[in-house]
Amino acid sequence: MTTTRKPYTTWTVNGEDYKLRLTTRQVCDIEEKLGVNLLKIFMPRPGEDFNLPALKVMLIIVHGALQKYHHGLKLDDVYDLFDDYVSDGFGQTELMMDVIMPLFEVSGFIPKDKTEEKAPTLSVVE
Repeated sequence: MTTTRKPYTTWTVNGEDYKLRLTTRQVCDIEEKLGVNLLKIFMPRPGEDFNLPALKVMLIIVHGALQKYHHGLKLDDVYDLFDDYVSDGFGQTELMMDVIMPLFEVSGFIPKDKTEEKAPTLSVVE
């Protein structure tokens, strides 16, 4: 059975929709900037508590994800968008849950259907 993912997720700021998707090139660029595998940031080891990543890390990821559909937006533009997002009544936790987690799903980091058979455990290498 073939399943397809949505092509992107959307981040709405000030009534404007921004399409987000991480391409392989962007993931590699982000990992190089951050010096760590993205899965390591968002998926703690068994027994470890999940700590919300630093805002800068989250915004670097959003910036990378914007490049496919909104090429030319700079990181400073993303900072301004986040300020507007906060003015709209949202914050860093909502960015994580409502934007980044769906982004990771459409970009292939999280299984599409979490109710299917449990996937084998993956080890993240640095």
